[in-house]
Amino acid sequence: MNRTKIEDTLLKIGVPAGIKGFTYIADAIEVFEERGTDIGITKELYPAIAKRNKTTPPRVERNIRHALGVARDCRERLEVVDKYIGFTNCTNSNSLKRLHMMLKREETE
Repeated sequence: MNRTKIEDTLLKIGVPAGIKGFTYIADAIEVFEERGTDIGITKELYPAIAKRNKTTPPRVERNIRHALGVARDCRERLEVVDKYIGFTNCTNSNSLKRLHMMLKREETE
């Protein structure tokens, strides 16, 4: 999957490009592309992203949660946010997997 497409979608849903979570979410989608979505989020995904960015898994988790929260708080983009990450069951895991699934669907259309 194209990194530009991932970043464009994050901007579309309201994740500011200047926050660390933006990069970490894009990295998460790339890891899902490489390893699949059945990997452990806390045991595999966060450590992989942390290693890429020379930080810790708890910081990755917190920054992703913050970035997704910022997007959900952007009331002008409710439909787009709901399409890509949703407003129910708002865990990082569910939001990231939903974002990945929606991007994959768009890729095949």
